[in-house]
Amino acid sequence: MKKGFTLVEVLAIIAVLGIILITVVPNIGGSIEKKKEEEYKKIINVIENAAKTYYSYNPNITSVTIETLLKENLITTDLINPVNDEKITGCVNVTTDEDGIKQFIFSDKCNVLLSTHIENLYNTAATENGLVKDDTDDQNIRYAGSNEVVKNYVSFDGDVWRIIGIVDGKVKLVKEKSLGGYSYDSSASDKNGGYGYNIWETIDGKTKGDGTTKADINILLNEGYYGGTYPSECYGGRNNTIKDCPTEYINSTLKSMVDENAVWYLGGHTSSSVQPKDMYEYERGTTVYSTDIAKTEWTGPVGLIYPSDYGYAVDRTQCTETLYNYYNTTCKENNWLYKNSLCWTLSPNSGSSYSVSYVGSSGDGFYSYAYSYNGVVPAVYLKSNVIVVDGIGTSDDPYILKSL
Repeated sequence: MKKGFTLVEVLAIIAVLGIILITVVPNIGGSIEKKKEEEYKKIINVIENAAKTYYSYNPNITSVTIETLLKENLITTDLINPVNDEKITGCVNVTTDEDGIKQFIFSDKCNVLLSTHIENLYNTAATENGLVKDDTDDQNIRYAGSNEVVKNYVSFDGDVWRIIGIVDGKVKLVKEKSLGGYSYDSSASDKNGGYGYNIWETIDGKTKGDGTTKADINILLNEGYYGGTYPSECYGGRNNTIKDCPTEYINSTLKSMVDENAVWYLGGHTSSSVQPKDMYEYERGTTVYSTDIAKTEWTGPVGLIYPSDYGYAVDRTQCTETLYNYYNTTCKENNWLYKNSLCWTLSPNSGSSYSVSYVGSSGDGFYSYAYSYNGVVPAVYLKSNVIVVDGIGTSDDPYILKSL
């Protein structure tokens, strides 16, 4: 008569089977996942090789999408990721290593020129990003609307800037926070009444009434903040009232991207009771108070926003007021450049020797004495070779940029 298994034997068998399951099943699963990952790597290799072929007859590209490779028949069908069974999308980015050798690296993000990226967003997702074309003859692409709508944040190692848009054919940025309150220009009490002058820079060989050639704010921004050497004295009031200079300097990564040969227009007007389009034209004009000594165009790295930049940062479907009337609550709530604080702009009052345009704390655009204590917020134009390497432009996920 055959005996059955004892309880002890049954338990022993179950224990052995459990050990086998614990040991073998994960290995089987791991083997399957490993094979999927290997297959995925092979597919990526196919994509990168296709990009190399595309690059051979398009040597100026910095990135190529899978969609382009499909269109060019360098990839013959949609590719599926075996790991998650999803369609593979993204780009092959073209970079150069330290030895000067081209590298073709697949990524789900594209190393596309920032200007091209903005143009593409305007053409495909303008509303979602707060992008519009202004009504000037130049048809600049700008970010407009409230902070909740506009996706134009850029971070340079934690230093936050905002994209104004593509203005005069170049991407223009403005720093998110002011360097502090300083005079646009100040002067001794016996020079223009101590009010300072609204001349950003004089014509070569000419000087202002106090013997200088540049506005104090120009020196502060370009020789100090950008150049690394602040003047011995900075000013924050009438009659050359001295104030401690800023201690902040431009981020080195951003500095390498700044167009040092950008052209800044210095034309002015006598009133802010005009529409942004009109102010845009005045800025690019040659009307200034001191026509014999003041430049109407200046070339350099760091300037300020224009009154028109502020005007076009508002959602014009919500606010159609003149700049003077931007204190309207609807205008303020739909303007990402409104900071509830005073801020200098670049344009002079052409009817005065010492009055300069500014953004008021109430949101209005008006004019202030050059010696006044207003916020200094740097603005720059970027070189044309700047690309986007990460981010979507929100405050939580700002753009990360790189120069080619």
